[in-house]
Amino acid sequence: MILERARQIIEEVSSHVKNVIESNIALYYATQGELPPASMMPTLSEQADTTYFHADITGDTLKITIDSPPSRPSLSKMHDMPMYLTPTTSGYKIVMWELSGTLAWYLGIETDF
Repeated sequence: MILERARQIIEEVSSHVKNVIESNIALYYATQGELPPASMMPTLSEQADTTYFHADITGDTLKITIDSPPSRPSLSKMHDMPMYLTPTTSGYKIVMWELSGTLAWYLGIETDF
């Protein structure tokens, strides 16, 4: 039951990342031909609900780390677990995201290419 609820919360987090941050990164890549610098993360994520995670970008990898406040004990087992999203690109498009890291493994969504 706790794991199922935690997965639901992660899905909520993932949807915020996918809908806002991923889209903003993809748009930047499409117009600039490269991933944005780390200094742009506040701008890229300002419309995302980052209540339960924080996102950073280093080189060609987006890192999402779960923040588990005391009010969300269902996230406590995943607190500080990172998930790394590395894009696969073609031309000026991000065509796929490779998922790795402790959080991806824990949730069973880790991808290997």
